[in-house]
Amino acid sequence: RAPGKYYEPYPGRPSATYAIGPQGFRGPGFDATPAPGVLRVALVGDSFVYGSGVEWPDTLAARLAAELRERRPDRRVEGLDLGVPGTNLPSHVEMYAAARTLHPSAIVICLTLPNDLSDAGGAREQRAREGISAYSLAAALFGPPLASFVTGLGELSTRFDARALGVLHREIARLSALREADAGTPLYFFTYASDEPAVREALVTVPGAVIVDAVAPRPEHYIPGDGHPTPAGNRAFAAQIAEALAR
Repeated sequence: RAPGKYYEPYPGRPSATYAIGPQGFRGPGFDATPAPGVLRVALVGDSFVYGSGVEWPDTLAARLAAELRERRPDRRVEGLDLGVPGTNLPSHVEMYAAARTLHPSAIVICLTLPNDLSDAGGAREQRAREGISAYSLAAALFGPPLASFVTGLGELSTRFDARALGVLHREIARLSALREADAGTPLYFFTYASDEPAVREALVTVPGAVIVDAVAPRPEHYIPGDGHPTPAGNRAFAAQIAEALAR
């Protein structure tokens, strides 16, 4: 999508208006390099990070920025919403590599499990050009090959089976290689309502990564019948991530 505001009613989900910034991501947009002294946190993930079903002030990025401002009133804070609906862990690894070029103070990869352990399937460019997410703007920012991967969709994983864990281990190895080459940017993992031991065992192998403790699921944290986070959910998740960043 081009920059602008879009109203997207979706059955079973609260209607919301989605403002797309100049770079093709949800939110007001951002400079390629933060101003001196700015605390910039980049959030990578799927539609949970994007904020499907909630207005901008109630997205995870906006709530996290608000939490950090309360803790650091002396600092200007930017929360970058790099969430792309329909993506998965292979896409998140690519987005992580791209996000480092934006000079963030930290990157948080948010995992919706086991969904995100899906492989990036075929027809990425075709699906992206049909309007899924912000392919054209991602291409302008990161280049078409990366944008194709970032917006790639795959067969959805619904359980922690051998195929899903294979994707996990392959992509964690790829992410670890990126970290070994350049581990200068602090990296955090946040998993929504999941403490699957096999996932934690894999995440702890990534050099320098910090795992944010999952928040115990509560009914008010997720939209009934839909599953995306509510404003209350994003407030709880943002507080947990902010606490980890503060430590």
